[in-house]
Amino acid sequence: MFESSLITDGKDAFFHYVNAKGEISAQSIVNVIEKDDFFQGYSLTRKAFRTFKKDRVLKMFTTEESMNAEEIPEKAPHALSERPHTKSKTTNTGLEICFTGFKQADKARLTAIAKEHHLAVKGDISANLYFLCIGENKGWRKIQKAIERNSLIVSEAQFLEFINTGEIPYEAPEIDAVYEEGITSEIEELQQMLESLSLTFRTVREPRRSTALIANFKDGYALGWRFAVKEAFKDALDIKRTKITFEKNVYEAWTQGTSYQFQRGDSFYSDKLGYTAWNEFIKLPDAVVLQIKYDIYSGYETIAYFEGVLTGDFNPNRLITPKKLEQAPILMESQSYDPGTVTVEMLIPNENKTGLTTIDELTMTQDDFISLLQSGRYWRRKSGEVPVEVDLFANDRS
Repeated sequence: MFESSLITDGKDAFFHYVNAKGEISAQSIVNVIEKDDFFQGYSLTRKAFRTFKKDRVLKMFTTEESMNAEEIPEKAPHALSERPHTKSKTTNTGLEICFTGFKQADKARLTAIAKEHHLAVKGDISANLYFLCIGENKGWRKIQKAIERNSLIVSEAQFLEFINTGEIPYEAPEIDAVYEEGITSEIEELQQMLESLSLTFRTVREPRRSTALIANFKDGYALGWRFAVKEAFKDALDIKRTKITFEKNVYEAWTQGTSYQFQRGDSFYSDKLGYTAWNEFIKLPDAVVLQIKYDIYSGYETIAYFEGVLTGDFNPNRLITPKKLEQAPILMESQSYDPGTVTVEMLIPNENKTGLTTIDELTMTQDDFISLLQSGRYWRRKSGEVPVEVDLFANDRS
């Protein structure tokens, strides 16, 4: 029986499961995503991405230790393993889906199928995205963003099976490949890495989030910033509501991360009038518009990782008794921070105050772009020259 309350705060789940073939297994799943009749996650025991149907869960456990202490049943009760495929009760109408990594012809074909079955096809990761359907040329950043939005990740085969039967197949080798990138299969190479493991790797955790925010908002805009940045850009600034536990009390607070995601088409005005009264804004003596033409998100990227089992004493706090671990699955990774980039077009009113003219186009990191929005200043970097700090609002903006 599936119980959402038994999924840990760290999005881990432990349970006995019977798949459509009648095979019963013990599952240790991390990064759980839950959606209506289904839930997904990465199986540490199977070393693969898996999609589960809630009504096929036999029993859930609070810890992996308690699951391993109980024998896996030989047969599912109530002939669950023999249950035929039935169309999900969930209606397709309005469910949002995005296709990524497909050739143009394949994407057009899948889009037509989705629309025929009343799904809403989106061009990017939306807040209410239900499915991200990935093809051969999928990118990890987009998948990661969809996971953060609690969207289900499916392959083409899984999507088509869902359309036909309401079921999402248990296995998806196409998705497994995403998690296998960067792993060397040579045991000799892995053994050479073990010596430096303790210095270069850390256990996989969610990126640290802080309650110290880079922007506070009042009346819909960031306080004290040189450009009028609307509250709608909280997501791009990686400012999100996060559940925090204090002495078993759970509450929500705004927290700050480091994955900045300003993207193509985002526009910012040097005054709020740019959003509300364009004819007045364009007459301002210091009117400036920033528009992003190209983007690459910032954030931490995995450059190598180790997956295996660990036996020994585990002590998360020096003040408590160490806990004995036996063959505990462990995933460790080494990460580097990618500051990302944006190409920004800078525009000011033309002489007649009837439109805008471009005065410069710069490529900078996502971090530097935030600094520009805050202060109106940026570093002009040209090959062969010493970087110069520029005040965009100085009298000479050429």
